[in-house]
Parts: sequence; structure tokens; C-alpha cells
Amino acid sequence: MPKLALHDFMNQRIYMLKQLHSVLDTSGIESHEQFRDIMSATFDFCGLEIKSIAGDLGYNVSSVHRWAAGVTTPHKSLWPQIALSIKKIAQSEIDIIKSSTH
Repeated sequence: MPKLALHDFMNQRIYMLKQLHSVLDTSGIESHEQFRDIMSATFDFCGLEIKSIAGDLGYNVSSVHRWAAGVTTPHKSLWPQIALSIKKIAQSEIDIIKSSTH
């Protein structure tokens, strides 16, 4: 991949991760539909790894995979913990990308 294209890709990834972080900061997760949308954004658009979220939360990869696929949704009381984990991992990814491009 040419250097400029890689730089553009990394900037786009940072932008998407920041957007995800912002959504979780401002509104949290309030409905099952929003939970599914957040899972889609987390894994499909932002490229975070299911195993990272599962490991951080202490859940099986298969459980988080079912959440990501929209097959199941964890209990609503767990959503704040899940949102915090996603924000933490998203920020870590942003930091890694920024440090690797400088």
C-alpha cells in the first residue's frame, strides 16, 4: 500500500474509533437496537477484535461473537461495563495508531 494511502487509511480508522468513543461517552447504550448498532460499529466498521473485548470483560469469545452477530444481547445491567471496555480498547487502538505513524 502506498505511504499516502496507508496514512489516509490510518486517519480514517482514527476518525471512526473517535466517533465510536464519542457516541459511547455522550449517550451510552439505551436499547437493544442501539446495542446491536454499537456492536456492528465496534467490530465491522472500527475493526476492533472480538477477543480483545471478550478478554477485557472476562467473557468467552463465543458469547461476544453472538453479541456482535446480533444473536443474543447481554443483560442491560452489563451495558455500561461493555461500553467502558469498548471505549478503553478504542482509545488504546487510537494511541497505537498515532504512535506508529509518527
